[in-house]
Formats: sequence, structure tokens, C-alpha cells
Amino acid sequence: MNPFGELLLTAEDRAKLVEITDEIILAKFEEYEEHLNLGKQVDLKRWKKFAKSGPTTSYLERKSSSPNTKLPQLLMVGPLPGSLDENMFGIVNPTIESMRIKSSYLNDFNAAAVLASQHTKEKNVEQSPTPAQFDVGDLISSRAFHNLRDRQAPFVPTRDSP
Repeated sequence: MNPFGELLLTAEDRAKLVEITDEIILAKFEEYEEHLNLGKQVDLKRWKKFAKSGPTTSYLERKSSSPNTKLPQLLMVGPLPGSLDENMFGIVNPTIESMRIKSSYLNDFNAAAVLASQHTKEKNVEQSPTPAQFDVGDLISSRAFHNLRDRQAPFVPTRDSP
């Protein structure tokens, strides 16, 4: 059972979320370039080691680095096995039921809930994306990535990319 009330997103809300997502992605690419320029070294004055799993290490931003921020940032350094789609499958769930099934076989029972859903007036529900049906191309406009193609940052193609 979802402890939160249903959140309906209008087309305008979705457009604003896409814009925010674009801004965050561009900012993260800039941080990634800075990380490369620093020789791939983590600034331990800003980041505190949080967890390590194989060759991948997670860090939490120290409060002294961003005293006005209520939520700390998370930095993960190292390779993740699998493709982007496989990793996102592990993070995003289309329904609370699928989240419970996945949590049961991963033995990961953290509190979780559906945070947003989108309803349309269309009769064919399959054409209306749910949170888990969004892919990178749905949430991130190609504008964010077209600006990065000529730089030394990774390029993630979207559905409308050439």
C-alpha cells in the first residue's frame, strides 16, 4: 500500500520536470569534466566515503561543503556491471507490486512508494508512459545532449538523436 496520495502530473508539470532534468544533467556533466580534470581524484574535503561494493565507491557530500542544502548529494565512482537500461531497471519500478517483488528477491526492504504517475485521456493506456516506462530519451530532451557532442563528455543518444 502506498502511504502517499496519488500525484497527477499535467503536461505543463511534465515539461517543467524535463527542463529541470536537463539542467541537472548539464550540471552533472560539468562536474564530471571537473572530476576528469582533477585526475579522477575525489576531493575528500567535500566527500565522505559512504559505501564500497567491489570497484565502486559511494560518497556522501559533507555538510560543511553545502551548509544550506537539506539533502546531501551522492557521488558514485567506479564501474557498474551491466548496461544503463539494466541499472535503471534496478532503480525504477513501474508499480508498487513490482517493487515488492524485486525487493523480495534482492532482500532489500527499504521503505518505498510511487512518487508520481501520469494519466492521460487516451483509451490506449500503453501509449501513456508511466514512471518506469520513461527512458533516458523521454525524460531528457535531446537539447541537453546536443550541446555536449563536441566536448569530451559521454554522449547518451535519445530517441530523436541523429
